Amino acid sequence: MQAHVQDQTLPAAQPAARRANWQRPWLSPRDQPRWARPALLLIAALAAVLYGWGIRTSPMHNYYAAAVRSMSISWKAFLFGGFDPAASITIDKTPGAFWLQALSARAFGYHDWTLALPQIIEAVLTVLVLYKVVRRWSGPSAGLIAALAMALTPIAAALARSEIVDTLLTLLLVLAASTWQSAVGTGRLRTLLLAGVWVGLAVQVKMLQAWAVLPAFAVVYLIAAPGPLRRRLGHLAAAGGVTVVMSSLWAAIVLVTPTADRPYIDATTDNNPVGMIAGYNALSRFDSTGDATSALGSFGMHRGGPQGQPGQQDQPSARRGQGGTDRAGAPDGPSGYGGFGDQSTSKWATMFSDRMAPQVGWLFPLALLAMVFGVLWRRGRPRTDLLRAGFLMWGLWLLVHAVAFSVGQVNHSYYVVVLGPAVAALSGGGLVMFWRAYREHGPRAWVLPASILATVAWSVSLTLRFPTFLPWVVPVAVVLTLVALGALLFANSTGRNGSRLAVLGVLTGILAVLVTPGAWALSTDLPGQSGNNTGPAAGPTPGRQQQFAGQGRPRQEDGALTAQDVALLDFLRTGSGGAKYLAAVSGSNSASRYIIGAGVSMLPMGGFTGQTPFPNQAQFADLIRSGQLRYVLTGGFGGFGRGGSSDTEAARNLDWATTHCALVPPSSYGGRESAPTSSRSQQQQQKLYDCAGRA
Repeated sequence: MQAHVQDQTLPAAQPAARRANWQRPWLSPRDQPRWARPALLLIAALAAVLYGWGIRTSPMHNYYAAAVRSMSISWKAFLFGGFDPAASITIDKTPGAFWLQALSARAFGYHDWTLALPQIIEAVLTVLVLYKVVRRWSGPSAGLIAALAMALTPIAAALARSEIVDTLLTLLLVLAASTWQSAVGTGRLRTLLLAGVWVGLAVQVKMLQAWAVLPAFAVVYLIAAPGPLRRRLGHLAAAGGVTVVMSSLWAAIVLVTPTADRPYIDATTDNNPVGMIAGYNALSRFDSTGDATSALGSFGMHRGGPQGQPGQQDQPSARRGQGGTDRAGAPDGPSGYGGFGDQSTSKWATMFSDRMAPQVGWLFPLALLAMVFGVLWRRGRPRTDLLRAGFLMWGLWLLVHAVAFSVGQVNHSYYVVVLGPAVAALSGGGLVMFWRAYREHGPRAWVLPASILATVAWSVSLTLRFPTFLPWVVPVAVVLTLVALGALLFANSTGRNGSRLAVLGVLTGILAVLVTPGAWALSTDLPGQSGNNTGPAAGPTPGRQQQFAGQGRPRQEDGALTAQDVALLDFLRTGSGGAKYLAAVSGSNSASRYIIGAGVSMLPMGGFTGQTPFPNQAQFADLIRSGQLRYVLTGGFGGFGRGGSSDTEAARNLDWATTHCALVPPSSYGGRESAPTSSRSQQQQQKLYDCAGRA
């Protein structure tokens, strides 16, 4: 989409001027005001500091962190997303989400900060790209407001230092919006195809969630792009084909690779990536019966896992110090740690709930008013009106995602970060549009102060839901609002709508609407205010528990193992010889700390949920018979510790091992022999079995 205020292109005869801009990047290009580039760089610097603060102590997922270490060790695990270095079974996500983190760990060593670094860079790039998109659509002032609003989005700040991949998803979708924008303005097929490529890459990161932008892209391109309808339909069909092809690349690679030469696909019953992508990670979010997901060879998010914790499949265990080998299962509000839905809130009020709204919704009134007036005020304009097209696209982006998250069965609060660009873009474009209407001194002039008042009123009401958190924000926001409204109303009443007083009023109004989300975003740099490693979030999420009661062990930097862990691994290395696996364990999370701390191969029977039928009994016996596996380590909450179903292949393998294999005395590997004090502690107690020659 071309800029509402047309950009001026440097003539080809001035290469020296072009080189000067590259050599002095702090200077604005000739088609932008002098203050635009320096202001953008200040916003980017603010975002970098905000997101990068405390990078060395960033909390990470056990599950994802183990997979990233495996992917940084083995190229086979890298390509297929193998959870363990031997690439026996994949993670329950597509590996594209973690490729950049794995490359960072391979280049700089495996540390918390090397895993967080790509995320921080991606978050800052999102701010910069969003500025470009909004500037071309509604001018540099709107672009700067949008960039600042995105930088100060609380959930964006909380996510930037985590391994959660929604940060990369958001960047790729904003890049798609940038190329789509050019396609709408020019009608060129090439740029529309490139938008499809970006969306396809986003699918490699977050699977089919990336397709949620397609309705907005398709509808608005069909409405606003130049050219006859037939050509527009043809362009959309071609772009759709490119999107499908790019979205299917990893799945196609897996399908053409013989099953013996690749890992088993986790979260599936038939080792097919389509079931994991379209069933487990897509349809199950909306399928309350499980029929659709079962038909695709997967199981749904709604089903209770082997730990008896319904709906926990998408919530990996806490990283070091919040559960050790255990799966995440401590309560977080009414529906579980990390949040899967607020039972006390209507589905259609989800986006305005205490769990979701503070993360991304501070500017909802401003964004919604901008969407409505951006369409209404442009009535009667040509079909190809680009300013109206922008408001319509960003509005549909916001609405489609909001509806999807409202009706879904599984919703983490950090999912809503993808709404951030739409809210920020609408806010930036809306404020500039309202300012222009204000300066015209007509009946529309009242919309600017009204939008500021409505947005701050909503922010105050939302803040008062958390009366002990940042109590100073409300009076500051109120004072700024009174100053802004006073200046704007006085200037309007005296006919001085373009005066310095009016400019002061609108600038103060921008501060008033951004001070609260900014304070929440900045609070993520404070200890204990950025959520937890399985559910990053800003502020005091309702019901959050900072530690799992009775389960945690102190957080240890970079996955450092305890002395008992080291002794166990030394024993396993000595006894296993050249075996492929040091030991088999119950589920991916039981293997996590050993992979994180030492990069060793442990066989995670049952995968993440414990339900995946790998290895089956025949495969398990063959591994023992061939000498690829000698030891089996039971106990903990890696897959069966909470009394869930034992009707799984992994459970049957463990039962066989405890019946047929020799129990190794704990004193042999630095363990302690102690009687369990309860059935719960008995479930957690680790036992090592030697299965050599038993199959």
